[in-house]
Amino acid sequence: MQLDSAGADPSKAGEVADCIQQLAVYAAWHAANLRSFLWSSADRDKQKAEALAQELEGLMPAAEAQTIKALAFRAAWFTANQRRFNFADAAEDQRAVEFYADLLASLTNPELAKNIKSLSLNASWHAANSRSMLWRDAREDACRFERDCSKLATLLRPQSGRQQPENDGEESEGFRTPRETEEATPTALRRCNSVLDEIVVAWQAVKVSDGSTEASSFLSAASVTVMVFDVFGKLLQGFQADMRKNIEMIQQHVRGEISLEPGCEGRGERLQEKLIDDEAKAAGSHVKALREGSASMGLLWLSRSLRLLQTMLAKLDAGQLVSVSEVPEHEAVN
Repeated sequence: MQLDSAGADPSKAGEVADCIQQLAVYAAWHAANLRSFLWSSADRDKQKAEALAQELEGLMPAAEAQTIKALAFRAAWFTANQRRFNFADAAEDQRAVEFYADLLASLTNPELAKNIKSLSLNASWHAANSRSMLWRDAREDACRFERDCSKLATLLRPQSGRQQPENDGEESEGFRTPRETEEATPTALRRCNSVLDEIVVAWQAVKVSDGSTEASSFLSAASVTVMVFDVFGKLLQGFQADMRKNIEMIQQHVRGEISLEPGCEGRGERLQEKLIDDEAKAAGSHVKALREGSASMGLLWLSRSLRLLQTMLAKLDAGQLVSVSEVPEHEAVN
């Protein structure tokens, strides 16, 4: 089988390009969703990325496919950590991106390696900026990604007698502060343009059966809801951090990673009400189960925070000024 300079079968260039693009996108959303505490979505994205990486190995030499996979995931973690202010981890990820890009350049066409690096970073910035609700930056990243995809298709389909297209004058290395733009988001990377839309979708997905709520889907919806605080800047960061702390603590109980009461261990999906009842039974009563670090206490404060947030958003929607002092006492949180 004759191979081009990229190591891929020219007759399957379209499949290779599509596979690389989707791998970059799903790896990007895996890291961005994980850093946003959207565990179910992150798991699904990782599974799809792994499947695409496996498919890519059947379309090109394994060494190149594995390097592209590693490059995509490290680019995803670089941007996700950068947006969550994990600068030490981000710096390590950035070095890894450069390493895998250089390795890929030694295995295949250097111009192709440079393009895949740029493509992976722009897909990753798009996901990270979308999760941080930096919509204009995300739209620019999406446009850059689309340009990289077009160039990738050209690089994988070299035509004799024709030169490769020159760079459009705008280098896309990915290690940058994204500029604002009003360009529309391309279909390939379009996500919800409003965090409120995402919140509605997330709560509609919460599974309720016979009056019992599945803890995992409830916590995923709560995690999406917490992102609304990013709109308010630093003003409510403390409140946001407390909610995320409670969500993470409850999630650990759901997974069975921690348990303050004997007999409450166990892994897997759990119903929220059963989780509380099990703690109350082990502690002797629901009141005794309300102690620091318990799922009961975490759910109590999380539910109060959600009610407070609901009141705030309702007032904003009605065009009213919001003051915490106006919130009913039973809805206030410490």
